[in-house]
Amino acid sequence: MTETEILPNSTVILEGRKCHYEGTTDTNGNIVFTDLAPDTYTLLITHTGHKDYTHPEPIIIKEDKLNKIQLNIELEKLEEVSQQKRTLNIQLNPPLEDVEIFLANSGGEEISQTTNDQGQATFPDVPYGNYNINIEAEDYEEYSQNITVNRTNNNPRQITINLTHLPEQL
Repeated sequence: MTETEILPNSTVILEGRKCHYEGTTDTNGNIVFTDLAPDTYTLLITHTGHKDYTHPEPIIIKEDKLNKIQLNIELEKLEEVSQQKRTLNIQLNPPLEDVEIFLANSGGEEISQTTNDQGQATFPDVPYGNYNINIEAEDYEEYSQNITVNRTNNNPRQITINLTHLPEQL
């Protein structure tokens, strides 16, 4: 059996059609709302480091009734920062083979991948953060782009890079 984590200072919101109530859990992770107006409410709970929780069913407070509702809710922890990663798939246009693509983080650490015969390179398990993509391909202008890798990106994240061919030299 796992022990339940007590979460003080969680924000609890009851959003009704006509009324809105908001509060914070106490040191024991509890909150009590009294004298709620009759309404149908949506329950939302937020706490730093945990996924937001929306109760799957509405909370209905009826007029002229004793409405006592007790819920025991456990919030799901967000992934640890070290586990927050995305895969980057980079597609060159035109699809050049054997081009080295460099990916550097804000600390200057750099990794590289070489494109396949379809002009694609994959960077697996890229930690969340800010990066710079650099490409130098023969007969093409040098390419540089800043990107951010975070939870809002699709996984894998698809990036298409259009390279500019250098003009012919006489």
